Amino acid sequence: MVDTPGGFIHKPAAMTQPVPPLQTPALAFALLIIGTTLGIAGTDLVLPAIPDLPDALGGSQAMAQLVLAAFVAGGCIGLVLYGELGAHFDQRNLLVLSFIAYALISLACILAPSLQVLVGLRFGQGLTGSAAAVFAPGMIRAMFSEARAVRAIGLMASIESLVPALAPVIGVWLLVAFGWKSSFVVTGGLSLMVAALVGLLRPRLPAPDPTRGGGAAISASRPARSSCATP
Repeated sequence: MVDTPGGFIHKPAAMTQPVPPLQTPALAFALLIIGTTLGIAGTDLVLPAIPDLPDALGGSQAMAQLVLAAFVAGGCIGLVLYGELGAHFDQRNLLVLSFIAYALISLACILAPSLQVLVGLRFGQGLTGSAAAVFAPGMIRAMFSEARAVRAIGLMASIESLVPALAPVIGVWLLVAFGWKSSFVVTGGLSLMVAALVGLLRPRLPAPDPTRGGGAAISASRPARSSCATP
């Protein structure tokens, strides 16, 4: 009921109570951390399998090194691309689509008939896996107060800094236990899970402000290990 000079007017609940934002942002924050971590781990998780790739797919060791370089090159272009796309489109939709594309390309890597094809797929994998690094800081600022957002971004950076140390260990275990394809299966499966959960939460996630170039977001969320340099 609304008190007006002409009396009381009844307003439907749908008009007075918009869809509330996510009350407990812990899940959304965890998904953003997993998403950015998957993008960073795309290099280090595959690293132990590099010496075995020429025997599995043919080609030289020099070509096998391009499996790493192509991913980093795709990631560098993706950081700029998503920064521009985020200025014009809903970042939540872009994030879901990027996770889906990252998952599909990761799974396609296990079907690569040659090392050259794998290098091309790895470029696409790096390109699609960099969206979370661009969009995560803005989404975190929209979910938390200023002080809590600073702490949350710091926590995310701390967790991501552990990836270069832990991902190769996990990669060695996967390689020994299941073969070189297993790291791509794990990456693809986790990315599909994150895409599904973010898609379900999308209507209740806050819409961050549009990005422009993404430079500040990149520096806040990307550890130095994933800079645009060939490993």
